[in-house]
Amino acid sequence: MPHASGGGSHGGGSHSGGSFHTGSHFGGSHGGASIPHISSRPYKGATRYVWYEGGVCRSLYQKGTPAKPNLTGTIAIAAMYSLFLVPMLVFSLVMGLFIPRAVNTASYNANIVLEDTVGLTEGSSLEAALTAFRDKTGVAPGVEIVKESVWQGHYESLNTFAYSEYLRLFDDEKHWLLVLSWPDDAEEGVEFIDWSWEGMLGDDCSSAINSASEDAFTKLVQKHLLRATSATLGDSLAAAYTEFTETGMKLQVNSFALLMAGVCALLYAGLMYKTVRSYQKQKRVADATPVTETAREYNCEYCGSLYVTGTVTKCPGCGAPIPARTEETQDAQKEG
Repeated sequence: MPHASGGGSHGGGSHSGGSFHTGSHFGGSHGGASIPHISSRPYKGATRYVWYEGGVCRSLYQKGTPAKPNLTGTIAIAAMYSLFLVPMLVFSLVMGLFIPRAVNTASYNANIVLEDTVGLTEGSSLEAALTAFRDKTGVAPGVEIVKESVWQGHYESLNTFAYSEYLRLFDDEKHWLLVLSWPDDAEEGVEFIDWSWEGMLGDDCSSAINSASEDAFTKLVQKHLLRATSATLGDSLAAAYTEFTETGMKLQVNSFALLMAGVCALLYAGLMYKTVRSYQKQKRVADATPVTETAREYNCEYCGSLYVTGTVTKCPGCGAPIPARTEETQDAQKEG
């Protein structure tokens, strides 16, 4: 359905539209078993776990009994991070970098509507400006100028009337309607005329018009209308449409939003790396061999590869049998 894109009045200034953005909020705490601290460096009370990879001795350190790695839990944690951070990343990118793309006018009845029951736009350049606006953005504009008595007392507000008029005039979501309300008692030559206006934009215009574009258009219309008289109102509206046509379809860059996108990307990558790395460490420790305090490190006398006694019977590098060590026998006898 169409949404309010902004509006204003002679005495009250301009205001942004009534569209809203939906979002998700994640909070609360989650439970789960604590994961033992696994480190690549020794620490007090930790047991050393050894395995061999490509003939190279690898080690990790952990207190207590190794837990079986929980792949389901790891996937659940990764999914939670993705559910929270990926939408934030996408939203930040969309807000930070907007490349307008014109709506395809061949996909709908791109008729331009100009209904002026007050007679303020006769002989003006407004119709030509509306045509140029449509050709540039692909969004077909509509301008309706009515007296206050047309809607006051019949509708809750001018915004409500504009919404109703959009549904009456168009059967698609690709038009942009501007409804201008003119006081019934306005007289020619009077300096202050208390007009008001509202914009109503179809939801299928988002490829060409975003919320920043809506705000820019609102400010342009308000600026030019404040300079207008009853005799120049049509040309003032034309100037607003022309200025937007010249600038509204340019690339929009929001540095802060892009910075937030970068923060989200780094945070997501870091958390995913930590999650995967934690699972890998748990799996390594669960499959590795625990090393006792009496174990010693030696280098193979044939190839020089390092190994830990009690973990292998053959050299991990060349496969040569590992000889019995006198030191181990002596250590065992002392302990006995």
